[in-house]
This record gives sequence, structure tokens and C-alpha cells, in this order.
Amino acid sequence: MIFREPSIRSRSFSCPYCGAHADQTWYDLSGNAIRGDKRTPFLPGNVDDLDFGDSQLNADVIQQIHHWAERVSNKEIFFEEKSNAESVFRLYNVNVSRCYSCSKIALWHHHSLIHPNTRVGASPNADLNDDIRADIDEARSIISLSPRGAAALLRLAVQKLCKQLGEPGKDINQDIQSLVTKGMDPHLQQAFDAVRVVGNEAVHPGELDLRDDRDTALLLIDLINIVAQELLTNKKSIASIYDRLPTGKLGGIQARARAAADKSSQVKKTNDPQT
Repeated sequence: MIFREPSIRSRSFSCPYCGAHADQTWYDLSGNAIRGDKRTPFLPGNVDDLDFGDSQLNADVIQQIHHWAERVSNKEIFFEEKSNAESVFRLYNVNVSRCYSCSKIALWHHHSLIHPNTRVGASPNADLNDDIRADIDEARSIISLSPRGAAALLRLAVQKLCKQLGEPGKDINQDIQSLVTKGMDPHLQQAFDAVRVVGNEAVHPGELDLRDDRDTALLLIDLINIVAQELLTNKKSIASIYDRLPTGKLGGIQARARAAADKSSQVKKTNDPQT
């Protein structure tokens, strides 16, 4: 999935909540003065402790109040539906966007997204191990602040990916060479090496300077996802389809493979002067 960075100048981008590239509805904000004795925002405590006493409210209304209090307690940003017109004041330099896909609301100060604490870049491939996905998500959360730190985390993710692919996971260079020996395509080797080299230089600065290279860190996430897509997701999808083939067809395929192996062995013996 292509990542479209959230921007106050865009009508569609990758949602910071669900990740979908979706249209956004933009809202400006207005405010009502808090009146009464307290004059501070009301924040409900434990939702289960709400006491309605001898209220004649029906069950549906009480359920709506519980739902509202739960959303406030969870620090969710949301709209309250109002039917009455009130005097309001326009709030400048603060806007909200609501995702068409998941309907969640993001809060903006001037041109900066301030809620949620957004992750930048494409989401990690779903077939990566949980700890690898966690490393990539952490890298996504710090790319804007520390691209070098993000690149270092992505290098760690590659090391763990090598282990997920059956390698020792201790020396990335040796693991990549082993995967190449086992038949990994050269373009995937290039993707592996790109992340390995950039991540390593992010930890030990040398010729490559990543202090301001945010775009490079974003590209590394895409490279890891490309490798995972081809070596994990596609392999799993093909195996799933293959396993559903009729038993008779599978037997024929296996017999063909054995015949080809026998033929290859005979040719090798014929061409080998030692035999």
C-alpha cells in the first residue's frame, strides 16, 4: 500500500488511525463558554460508577450516556450531536479531519498533526512476526524526529526477518548470502543489502549521513515490505492454493519432480569422469 502523508492541504491521505488512503472531511472548530459554578471541563470518572438515582431516563438514553462517558474517559476526540443552535466562537489555528474509511477524528494545530501520535510510512506486512512489526511501528513513530534512529530500528527488523526466514539472525551479511545461495532473487538481495547498509551507517556514521534523510528511512520500510511480500506472503498464498489441488494431481506433480531429479542425476553421472 502506498503511503500518502497526512497534510492539512490534502483532501485525501493515509489515515493515521486505520492506514487506509481515504478522503477526509475537514472541520473548523467553535467553542461555547463553560458556565456555572465549576467553570472547568467535566471529565467523568469510572463509567460504571455513574449514578442516575431515581431518574426516569429510559434504557436507551442511559446506554447513550454510558457510551459518551466511555469515549470521554478513553480520551477519544469525537463530535457530540446537538439539535439546538447556540452562540459559538470560531477557534482559529485548530482544525479536525475525519476519515471517510474509519470515521475517526484527527486534531491539527496550524499545519501540524498533533493527535493521534501518528506513525509515518507504510504499515508493516501482516505476515512479519509480531516483534518485527513492533520494531517497524516504533521506527515509523520516530522517523520525523530521528531518521537515523528509525533506520537503526529497521536494520534490527531485517536481522529478525532473516531469523524468521530460517537463518541464524546473528550476522545480517552472512544471512543474506545464505538466502542468495538458497535461491533468493538478486533484486531481493539488493533490498536486503540496502536496509543493512543504511541501518548500519545510521548507528556508525561514515560516508552516509542520515541526519536529515527522512525519505530514506521511509524507503527502507517499503523495501522490508517488498521482501516480506515476496518471501512470506506470496509463498504462503501459493502454498495455500497448491495444497487445495486434488490428490491425484499432486501425485502427478510429485512423480514429474522425481523423474526430473533422476534424469538430472543420470546426466551428472555421464558427464562426471570420476564415475
